[in-house]
Parts: sequence; structure tokens; C-alpha cells
Amino acid sequence: MVRRSRPSSSLRPVGRDKPVSLAALDDAAASSLAALDAAAASSLAALDDAAASSLAALDDAAASSLAALDAAEASSLAALDAAETSSLAALDDAEASSLAALDDAEASSLAALGKTCSSRLYFMIDCSLTATLM
Repeated sequence: MVRRSRPSSSLRPVGRDKPVSLAALDDAAASSLAALDAAAASSLAALDDAAASSLAALDDAAASSLAALDAAEASSLAALDAAETSSLAALDDAEASSLAALDDAEASSLAALGKTCSSRLYFMIDCSLTATLM
């Protein structure tokens, strides 16, 4: 049977020469867990801060948008009121103008009718006198 030689010391893993105590491993694990807990708490705090900041920015943007919408609505309503007032004034002017034109046309028609009736009456009287005289 051939015996194999032990590996040289340069090939041994570091730290395997000495026994490691369980207390040291517990301390290292506790230290690592504490560091992880601290990092997690810090990350959660940063996330909370970022979320609060984002919500505040969203609230500000929503308030600004609502204010802009209210201003646009007020402006549109004012423009509609002005257009309605202008249209009603134009309609009133057109109605007055149309009524005046109708009155003028009626007066002109009545005057023409009066002349026609007067001419016919003279014609009838003239015909009657002529017939009587003959």
C-alpha cells in the first residue's frame, strides 16, 4: 500500500489551520444580521421618503392642474356670456331693422293701393258721367 503525502502548506485553505470557535461564528453572524437589518431599515426609510416626496409632487401637480382647469372654465364661461350678449344684441338690431323695413313696405303698399283705388274711382265716375251725358 502506497501512502500519499499530505498536501503542501501552500495548498491549504487559509484559516483551516486553527479551529474556529462557535462563539466567533455566532458573533460574526449576529454582526452580519445587524448590518443587514441596518441596511434594510435605511433602504426602507429612503423608500418611504421617496414615496412621500412623490406623493407630495403628485398632489401639487393635481392641485395645479385643477386650478388651471378652473381658470380655463371661468374664461370659457366669460367668453360664452360675452358671445351670447353680442348675439342677442345683433338679433335685437336685426329685428328692429326688419320691423322698420316691414313698416316702410306696408306704408308704401298702402300708398300704392290708395292711388290705385283713387284712379279706379275717378275712372268709374268719369264713365258714369259720360254714360249719363250721352
